[in-house]
Amino acid sequence: MKSRVELKATAAKLFFENWFILVLSAAVIWVVMQIQTQVMRMQARPPEEHLAILDATPGFEVMAETLRSAPEVGLSVWQVLLIFQILTIVMTLLGYGLSSLALKAAEGKDLPDLEIFYAYKKPLRWLAFYFIYTIKVLLWSMLFIIPGIIAALNYSQAVFLMIEDESLSPLAAIKKSTVLMKERKIEYLIIVLSFFWFYVLAFFTMWVTTLYSDPYMRMTLAGYYKELTKAQSVSQSAHVGQTQPENV
Repeated sequence: MKSRVELKATAAKLFFENWFILVLSAAVIWVVMQIQTQVMRMQARPPEEHLAILDATPGFEVMAETLRSAPEVGLSVWQVLLIFQILTIVMTLLGYGLSSLALKAAEGKDLPDLEIFYAYKKPLRWLAFYFIYTIKVLLWSMLFIIPGIIAALNYSQAVFLMIEDESLSPLAAIKKSTVLMKERKIEYLIIVLSFFWFYVLAFFTMWVTTLYSDPYMRMTLAGYYKELTKAQSVSQSAHVGQTQPENV
């Protein structure tokens, strides 16, 4: 297995070799994110009795003050939540497209111009995966936050598995990912956490820096996925070799 440093160095090199298509693709996600932010600002001011409940709830005082500054006319809270969720799904499907680009880059393939819309070629398959993944992680999270994190780590390779094998169902991909991630969860979590400061920086730059950090991170994770599948293949070959009966 390549080390985290080697994976990130390879991903950075690949980014600068394919920077134009990667930045352009990440920009599509960034635009949807900005629309999502604007929708949140379109919420009308709730009735004062609702704001009073927020005031009386510890930790929600700041939210109450923010909502008091909202315009009197605008979208209801339910309309805002609905549009926000729809845009979240749109953005997630675009993220699967960026992961497809990252995997192709990690495999040394040419990057198609419109690969960011990859998941929209088979939207029902990817929507099914999104809902199954979300529900399973949420259900584990209801037990406690740690089981939810472990579930997310177990299922982390499912997207790449579904991209690589288009006949693979969401449930089968999640099952295969869990096998791949056996005894690898801490290793993977460390790689993900190594990008923490990129997203702190993004928070202070209106997420503009994600035009670099998002493709960079996904290509690092795609490289890690390739290393995982390679290690699994070697392990299976060695196991088959050991169980082969010797020729008499």
